[in-house]
Amino acid sequence: EDPSLERPMLGAFVVPNKPIQNVRLREFEVDLEEIEKYVGVRFHQDLDRSQVASLCLDTGCKLNDYREFQDFFWNRSMSNPWNMHQLERDWKTICERGLKSEKLEQLYLTKKQEFLDKQKAKEDEKVAVKVAVQGSGDTQSVESSATKSEQPAVQLAAAA
Repeated sequence: EDPSLERPMLGAFVVPNKPIQNVRLREFEVDLEEIEKYVGVRFHQDLDRSQVASLCLDTGCKLNDYREFQDFFWNRSMSNPWNMHQLERDWKTICERGLKSEKLEQLYLTKKQEFLDKQKAKEDEKVAVKVAVQGSGDTQSVESSATKSEQPAVQLAAAA
């Protein structure tokens, strides 16, 4: 579901399994019921089809060329990487395939900075506890892994 849409949109197409050029996707549009009858499956069973708009009437059903599709695909992939490793792997693939663009590079740098900021925040939150028994064991010293200026050492009294 796309919250930016006023209502659902639907289009069904039968496209030949061969390269096609200089054609409009609308030329391959068929009734969804025709496909359902042929394959024996009902798609979107819970959808009230009387409320559905035609995909081609609203969007024109433009076929993207290879470069447009790759830009869309990689923009979507890099917008929601699971981790830094995936982000770096995707960026390397983009560069190797010659798909690098200013928009993708900016997205890459933004997401990379977000991961670095999250990593730093996690490191700052970690508290390493160093227990050192001083003297006869009456006092324990607890130090934070944060910098000394951020968090001074704390003294705890141990029960004997």
